[in-house]
Amino acid sequence: MAEWYDPLVTALKSAKTGFILILGGIAILSLLYSGACWLVSRLLGTMNTTAFDYAGTGLVIAAVGGAISLGTWLYSWWGGSISI
Repeated sequence: MAEWYDPLVTALKSAKTGFILILGGIAILSLLYSGACWLVSRLLGTMNTTAFDYAGTGLVIAAVGGAISLGTWLYSWWGGSISI
């Protein structure tokens, strides 16, 4: 590998790690926000947010994360290499 390319690879690996951390944090915060909305609506008796809304948020997060993980695994299983 060329010498000028090494700092770019290092920067991209760091950016990938940061990207994963930021998106994971957003996913957790959205689940906490949905749970807080559900709790507040239960306390106020309005039922604007229900358990199905909370479960739906969790299922969307799980589906997106699972699809990305499955796609990455299948790509590497069929001979692709994930270098970054």
